[in-house]
This record gives sequence, C-alpha cells and structure tokens, in this order.
Amino acid sequence: DGIQKVWIRKGEGWEIFNDEAQSGVEIGLIGTSRDDRQVFIRTERKSGPDAIERLTLATGERTEVMSDPVLDPAFVLWSADGRQPIGAAYGRGVPRARFWDAADPDAKLLRGMEKAFPEDAVTFANGSRDGQHIVVNVWSDRDPGSFYLLDRATKHMDLVARVKPWLSPDTLARSEPIAFTTRDGIELHGYLTMPNTTATPPPLVVMPHGGPFDVKDEWSYDEESQILAANGYAVLRINYRGSGGRGQSFERSGYRQWGLRIMDDIVD
Repeated sequence: DGIQKVWIRKGEGWEIFNDEAQSGVEIGLIGTSRDDRQVFIRTERKSGPDAIERLTLATGERTEVMSDPVLDPAFVLWSADGRQPIGAAYGRGVPRARFWDAADPDAKLLRGMEKAFPEDAVTFANGSRDGQHIVVNVWSDRDPGSFYLLDRATKHMDLVARVKPWLSPDTLARSEPIAFTTRDGIELHGYLTMPNTTATPPPLVVMPHGGPFDVKDEWSYDEESQILAANGYAVLRINYRGSGGRGQSFERSGYRQWGLRIMDDIVD
C-alpha cells in the first residue's frame, strides 16, 4: 500500500519510529553525528516543505534544526571528512548553504568556498580522514561539474577533473529561475534558458519534466536545454503542481490532475 515504516534499535530490540499509516508522513535518514549520539532525519510535513530534525538517541528528543517556508532542501552538506552532516543548501537559483552551527570550522570553510565561486554551487565531495585534504565539487547551470583538491593548511586548490571537459561554460546558456502566479493564484517556479546568439525573440520549447509526481527541474546543467539553446531555441521548464521540492502537500496537489491543473500550470 506504499506505506513507510521505520524502526529504531533500542537495546536488544526494535521499536517503531515512524508508521506512515499513523503519522501521515515519511521520514528519511540523513546521517549521524561523529559520536553517534545524534541522528539527523529529513521529515515530511503534512503542510509545507520538508524539515530537517536532530534526534538525540539517549532521550528520544527531536528538534527541528532547519526548514524553509517554500522549498525542500536542495541537498545535504557534509563535513570535510564526510563523517557528519553540517547543514543543507536551499535556493531556486544557485543553492546556498545553511548550517545548524555556523561557527563550525567546516561551515566557515564552505562559506568561504561559496564566496570564491559566487555563480556556482559548492560542496565537499570527499576528504581525507583528518579533513585536511578535501575534494570540492563545483557546478552550475553551465558547468556539469568541476572537482578541485583543496589543501586546508595552505588554502591552495588545484583543478583535478571536469565532467564533460570539452564544454566551455562561457559558451553555454544560462538557466534563469522564474516565478509566476497561476490562474487560480498559486505561485509556481521554473527555469528559462535563452540562447546566447539571437537578436529577436527565439522560438520556445516547453519541456515538462517526467514523473509527474515527486520529480522536479532544478538549477543545474541540463543537457537537453543546452542542445536546444545552442540551436537557437529558448527552453522553458516548469515545476507544476505535483512536482517535488516543495513538500508533501504540493506534490499531492497534482494527484488526479494529469491533463487538468498540471496542464493549466504549464500553459499559464
């Protein structure tokens, strides 16, 4: 019946932690703290976007550490040594980090990396066990991914590898986040990719994402959009009702709306 059940180990036995049939929501395990005393979980809300909670195993106390009034987390941010989550990134355009402890040294380092790449998303992709040598992943709507090796002590960083190195970001088209209001008053988000070399309004390709539920278009390199833009087309991608990225209620608002409100959203 598609109902999620999650158990948690207590002593020598297991206890039910979340039964979607009772709670009405799903949860997802993100990771644990270094000392294994706390667990970070992503929790659906019946209304609004998902939140991130911290569960203290000894007491069972659950504390919300991060949420946004409109968006789900774009992705989770990890420490330089990869051993514990330290925050999450949000944004319709360039996703930017938010931390539950802004004074954490890794949080400060990652914030500095974001300043060094103001037009790109930045994450720690991997690192040595002591966190002194870090692989940093940088990507954008015009860069499918570039990997750098950072020496924490010297702050020196070398480019190690690029995804699709034959592409030049300077020649690719930008995907601009847009927002608009539908005929029945719902604010929706999407992306408009305009070709670089046109002096007149270009022909437009509207490209709905798949799913249609719990799938979303996002700010990142999109191969089909770039191919079309390189050939003179503008590309419009819309996160219509039913799309992921904005919580359970938004996803379910698209149920039984194939060819109805979903199509109205795209037309609007």
